[in-house]
Amino acid sequence: MDTFVDELKMVRAALDLREMNLLGHSWGGWLALQYALGRPAGLASLTLASTCASIPAYEKQARRLKNSLPDNAGAIIDRHEADATTDDPEYMLAFRIYNATYVCRVQPLPEHVKHSAMKISETVYGAMLGAEWNITGNLAGWDVTDRLRELDLPVLVTSGRYDEMTSEVVQPLVAGISGAQWIVFEHSAHTALAEEPEHYRHAVATFLDHTGR
Repeated sequence: MDTFVDELKMVRAALDLREMNLLGHSWGGWLALQYALGRPAGLASLTLASTCASIPAYEKQARRLKNSLPDNAGAIIDRHEADATTDDPEYMLAFRIYNATYVCRVQPLPEHVKHSAMKISETVYGAMLGAEWNITGNLAGWDVTDRLRELDLPVLVTSGRYDEMTSEVVQPLVAGISGAQWIVFEHSAHTALAEEPEHYRHAVATFLDHTGR
């Protein structure tokens, strides 16, 4: 986490962003929270998209969602992960069921979402996280729920009705930040910015207009 916070600082300095509005999606939301809790000067607002303040709480919910999948997909995922056979087509199909249910419900995937997913570094992802429902990477145990009250700036929280970031993990994030707004996108899972793009852009633009930024 510290490495990525430092990189965010370096990018901001290189672009000379003396004042900025920061949007973080999913893992980017965890990074945005960690960065904001350092109280950097000139941070005008936060938009926290499909994220939460507690990885242990998220892991618990992701495991519940995985176990609720149809066609015994959850058990198939467990078996192949235990056997280290995650390259098996049966595992890939079961994993696609999870993604199509709780990550992006637009099928086929929008090209930019597909491109982004293909560019994820499995090495970095594995080192930092591991599996969604069995977090063994160096982010395991990360939890800033008790520090949310330190945030003193406009915050917009967004999530999808079918999001793997369920309301059970998003609600404590919203409740912990004084004055935070929460918008739930009714036709989206984890990628509302791609599943309902026009609605999403309008919501963020309206939030920024109201902050005067």
